Amino acid sequence: MKQELRFFKRIGAGWLAAVLAMGTFTIGSLPLQAEENSSQWSGFESPNENSYRAYIMHWEQEGVLDTQGYHLVYGMDTLSDFDGAAEIHPVNEGDLPALIWEKDEKFARWTVDVPETGFYELHIEYMTIEDAVDTPKRTLKIDGELPFKEAMGVSFYRLWTDNGIVRTKANGDELRPKSEELKNWQTRPLYDSGRLYSMPLRIYLTEGNHTIELEHVRGALAIQKLLLESPRQIPTYEEKRQEYQQMGYQDAEQPIRFEAEITTTLRDTEDTN
Repeated sequence: MKQELRFFKRIGAGWLAAVLAMGTFTIGSLPLQAEENSSQWSGFESPNENSYRAYIMHWEQEGVLDTQGYHLVYGMDTLSDFDGAAEIHPVNEGDLPALIWEKDEKFARWTVDVPETGFYELHIEYMTIEDAVDTPKRTLKIDGELPFKEAMGVSFYRLWTDNGIVRTKANGDELRPKSEELKNWQTRPLYDSGRLYSMPLRIYLTEGNHTIELEHVRGALAIQKLLLESPRQIPTYEEKRQEYQQMGYQDAEQPIRFEAEITTTLRDTEDTN
């Protein structure tokens, strides 16, 4: 038995050494490298057929930077084309007009004027309008092309709230109330549905006119606005710490306890942001 264990240990160590020698291996669809080597993307020409990571690395090697300070709003007046079965009207009294996109409409297309070349985040103001559990999904295309494979089936998450109060059983265990969907407007950036990336998806746009197209995958939505935002710059811990010190913040002397079980709104279980 001991001889067999030593044999398997030698095999396992040999396999690990071989993998590390190759330099690159994959977990899921995200490449991991023993040593980062961006030269493997030097011949990259067609981001449409590759991953989001390859897409970003390609354009960064071309010198593309995040734009700064833009908050561009595109309403229904920029909706240039959509499937004829869709309708445009307010969802609720007092709302602005919105694209009412049921299950059978195949696409909607906006024409946008971009002021500067660079990376942008695409944010969408939407409302889920059907009683269902599945998360609505759309595929994103830029100028008629899929920019990267993660743009297929981007999720539009629902909002939920607890319908009732937390009840307590005789033994002290708490029972969570049933969930009820909230039909509210929400503005959210697009993330990859697989959640391999913690930050919103960035898209590369040149100065001038472009089309942004969404294709139906599943679920009904009302869409009111598209927004192009400059990517949010997140400070480091040390930068934030210095900012707080300059504002006169002091270390707390007593801890503050928050009951995380008591919530006002919840998102779909697959939404981790």
